[in-house]
Amino acid sequence: MSRSNPDNTKELIQITTRNLLLCGLIAGPLFVITLRIEGALTPDYNALRHPGSSLALGPFGWVQDINFIVAGILTLAFTIGVRRALKQSKGPTWGWLLIGYWSI
Repeated sequence: MSRSNPDNTKELIQITTRNLLLCGLIAGPLFVITLRIEGALTPDYNALRHPGSSLALGPFGWVQDINFIVAGILTLAFTIGVRRALKQSKGPTWGWLLIGYWSI
């Protein structure tokens, strides 16, 4: 039976928390870039007149659907990262709940 080294476990937790926080850094730009590319490739789409969700209509609407799903999953992962980071300090505990609620 192998025993895990406490230092390795702590380091793994820190790396995982950093990666979860990185998901939040990636979510916004990835969503906007995908939205802009999809909007540029969709005929008669005007970002000043149409909401981004209207890109989910039409033959390539699945791209925007996936964009919404991926952005939501990345934001939920970020929420978990924020909870783990705040758990190590005496910070407020409701912040991560608000982020998670916003992403739903």
